[in-house]
Amino acid sequence: MLTVVTLTKSKQPVAETFLVPSAAVVGDAQGQSWVFAVDDTLVVLTADHGEEFGEHGRFGHNRTLFEESIAVPLIVRWPGRATPGRRVTEPVQGVDLMPSLLDLAGLAVPSDVQGRSWAERLDAAPDEPAPVDLVWAELGTPGNEELALRWGRYKLIGERSEKSVEVFDLSLDPAERLDAASNLTDLTQRLGELALEQEAANHALAPRFRTRTVTLGDAARGLLDALGYTGGD
Repeated sequence: MLTVVTLTKSKQPVAETFLVPSAAVVGDAQGQSWVFAVDDTLVVLTADHGEEFGEHGRFGHNRTLFEESIAVPLIVRWPGRATPGRRVTEPVQGVDLMPSLLDLAGLAVPSDVQGRSWAERLDAAPDEPAPVDLVWAELGTPGNEELALRWGRYKLIGERSEKSVEVFDLSLDPAERLDAASNLTDLTQRLGELALEQEAANHALAPRFRTRTVTLGDAARGLLDALGYTGGD
């Protein structure tokens, strides 16, 4: 038996009881809630971005590519398959989610997708080293064109218009305060080469996607500005 208490818009709590052996509850800020059985269900919890609270002088999101903005949780629950309590420290990308879910569902992963499946990591032994993959992020809001590349413990952040780069050793400097680019010149050059290769791969995909130009009304643009998606302040 599962009892769910939901706080509605009127601030009045509503209690509902469900006769299910095992269930998960998902709710939103509008007071809506859903319950579904999870004994044989793969549940993945993640997010599209983090949030900045002044760690590097900015607030909100879509402002920088520091960890507070791009590092998000990835929690997997699948009874009988994913080991409870196991933590994988190697980072993966949002683009890896689709091929991973296809892989876990026993479906074919298209050969031309950029993401890499992390399904096999659910079965790996806790002390088995994971492959060191490149992790990529980019920011394309007006006036703020950045890219970031993580390779193991090292992370490069590049600003396109200024043609400047910073390199951080996240194992020693997880808060990204100490730019080590001038002390790690060979590594910085290699990271820059890898970033250019990744950008070339991204651009090669462009012809496959059709785009069209739209004109936003004041209300829509104001909303997107407030969310940080158009570069408005």
